[in-house]
Amino acid sequence: MVGWVTQREAALWVQTGEDAVVNAHYWLAGTSRTDASETSAVITSENHHYTATLILSGLLPGKEYAGQLLINGKAGESPYFHFETPPRTLPEDKPTTIRLGLASGFRDLDTVSDGILCPTTNHTALKALVTMKPVAMLWLGNTAQMRDADWSSAAGYWRRATASRSTGELAPLLNSCANYAVLGALDYGPPGVGEKWIHRATALETHHTFWPSPSGNEHTWTQVNLGEIDLFLLDMQSHRNYPLTQQTKREFLGQEQLDWLADALRTSKAPVKVLASSIPLLNPVDAPEHFASAKAERDRLLELLETLNVEGVVILSGSTEFSEATRLPRARSYPLYELSVGRLTDASESTSTALNYFRVPGTTVKEPHFAIMTLSGPRESRALRFEVFDCKGESLWADTIPLKDLK
Repeated sequence: MVGWVTQREAALWVQTGEDAVVNAHYWLAGTSRTDASETSAVITSENHHYTATLILSGLLPGKEYAGQLLINGKAGESPYFHFETPPRTLPEDKPTTIRLGLASGFRDLDTVSDGILCPTTNHTALKALVTMKPVAMLWLGNTAQMRDADWSSAAGYWRRATASRSTGELAPLLNSCANYAVLGALDYGPPGVGEKWIHRATALETHHTFWPSPSGNEHTWTQVNLGEIDLFLLDMQSHRNYPLTQQTKREFLGQEQLDWLADALRTSKAPVKVLASSIPLLNPVDAPEHFASAKAERDRLLELLETLNVEGVVILSGSTEFSEATRLPRARSYPLYELSVGRLTDASESTSTALNYFRVPGTTVKEPHFAIMTLSGPRESRALRFEVFDCKGESLWADTIPLKDLK
């Protein structure tokens, strides 16, 4: 899997079935392989669940690269990979089109754990996603959906993460662009657990291992640049609390993460700033798994966006039962827009009648789906387009927001 990609370096994540020596050759797409660069070799072992992260260095901004993975000096089963480095954004540079793939709720096939539920899982959307040719994939939670048998041990976490990543239909997508992920509820623990979860450390270690971060493993939140877009990947799972008294306020982010986000937004120069979350941030329904249930913290987040006068903010969220867009009006600033992405491989089973009264009409999708966010257009009229597709790649709805409306 191609992991994070910057203008100068990129990460290639690898998992083997046994002890092995892995490295990679990579070169500018369209040039001769005789000019290929080579990563350092890394040994995979059982101690690290046969995983390794190779670092591809010496890259140039705004270029396409191709490469080949070598296992013990030979090509692997999915040996070739491709990616693009983020472009420069200087005044003299022509703006480029940035296409970001969005997905949530990926479920691997497991007849032992799922029984009769297994046949409902559909992976055809993965082929459609590849044809969209995103420059990066943003996985919005529940990428390794744990089953009841997985929660009770570290072995369960590693087994599920490995089974999910080993799904054959995933390989063409993971090999063709950068991949980023936020920690989802079903990646972390059973319903209702938070910062006190007994397997918190295992859940975080698994996430760090299978989703390399450009900022290392100190936190599960980070910032990623795609050129004119900055992604702020939030952790809405491992810092949440469940207060037993009214004196303690409900939190999802925690003060340290909220302070980091405020400073990161303040210093970001990107015209588009994406808050990526595994739960809806703007949906007003006061449900336990919604940010609205942490009213004081949610108000602080909205206040800092207004106080800092942050332009270009949009929100992408996942791990929901279905897709919908939310537009939150603000008295002293532009409306905030959020696209929540539902399940990629399963239809929604939700019977909830709770009303999101900020929902954009016509945007509810309960069948398996994915989305594409595209930034394009001339410099003076750049716009964001949000489009949701069914598993065959047929468009279900689309919405366009000019960047001038995010100021």
